[in-house]
Amino acid sequence: MTAKVVNIELDAGTNTNIELDWTDPSTNLPIDLTGYTSHMQIRSVQYDPVILLDLTTENGKIVLGGTAGTITIKFSPTDTNTGQWFKGTYDLYITDTGGSGNETAVARGTVLILPQTTQ
Repeated sequence: MTAKVVNIELDAGTNTNIELDWTDPSTNLPIDLTGYTSHMQIRSVQYDPVILLDLTTENGKIVLGGTAGTITIKFSPTDTNTGQWFKGTYDLYITDTGGSGNETAVARGTVLILPQTTQ
């Protein structure tokens, strides 16, 4: 499966949830994510050693929806109001921890933080 391109725009200083659906391309049915974990890193450019934001199922920044096949990425005001970065690139992986151990790239793209104008 090829990772789909999903570009994300976030308002600085807000709680924002991004929800993705992971479906089987041949049937268009949801893929059961029970027993999976997920990991996403944002960097300024793809090979930059500095991680701007690390989101995982373990740190609660990504929530998997089991049989519904949903992936919810949670951004907090602290995540989006750092003042340290405004644009980055990411990829999102799903790992089957309950069976094969396979890791699959689900999504990739850019993250843009839109600064607040009204103070």
